[in-house]
Amino acid sequence: MADRHPRGFPRATVGPSRAWREPGHGARALTAGLNLPPSNFPPSKRRSKDASASHRRVVLTIGRVTLDLAVIQREPSVSAHRRPDSPSGPVRTCVGCRKRELAVELLRVVAESNGNGAYAVIVDTARRLPGRGAWLHPVEQCVQQAIRRRAFTRALRITGSPDTSAVVEYVNKLGHRPKEQVATNMSTP
Repeated sequence: MADRHPRGFPRATVGPSRAWREPGHGARALTAGLNLPPSNFPPSKRRSKDASASHRRVVLTIGRVTLDLAVIQREPSVSAHRRPDSPSGPVRTCVGCRKRELAVELLRVVAESNGNGAYAVIVDTARRLPGRGAWLHPVEQCVQQAIRRRAFTRALRITGSPDTSAVVEYVNKLGHRPKEQVATNMSTP
C-alpha cells in the first residue's frame, strides 16, 4: 500500500516521476561535473520572449539517451532601467481633477479639528503636519471641483463638510501674484 496514494490512486499519477523525486537522477545529475564546451549548433529558430537573450546549446549523448540542453542568459530588460522621461520622485493624485502629478507640484492639505466635531482644511506648506493629507493642484479650478465633489471629506476621511476657506484664500493669493515675464525669442532677422 506504500506505492499508492492515500485515496487509492497509483503513486505514479501523483506528482513528478521517480527519476525527478530521487536524488542522483535526472538531467542535472547526468551532466553534473562534466565540463562540456558549448556546441556549434545555431540557436533554435523559435524566437524567445526576449530578443536580447544569448543562447548556449550543449548536446550530450550517453548510451541511447541524447540530451539537448539550452542555457539562456537574459540581459536586463529596458523597463528595468529608469527612462529619462519618467518622473523622478513620489507621484500623487489631485483630489480636484484626479490627475497624477509629482508631489512637488501639488499642494498638501490636512484636516484640523476645531474641537466640537467640525474640521477645517488647512494648507500644509512645510508638508510636515500630522494626520492624513490630500493633494491638490494650486489652481482655483481644482479647489472648486474638490469642494463641489466633496473630495476633501473622502480623501481626509472626516465626517461632515469641512471649512475650506483657508485653502481657497491660499490658492487665490497664489493666483494673484504678478506673473514673471518670460523672455520670448528676441533674435533679429
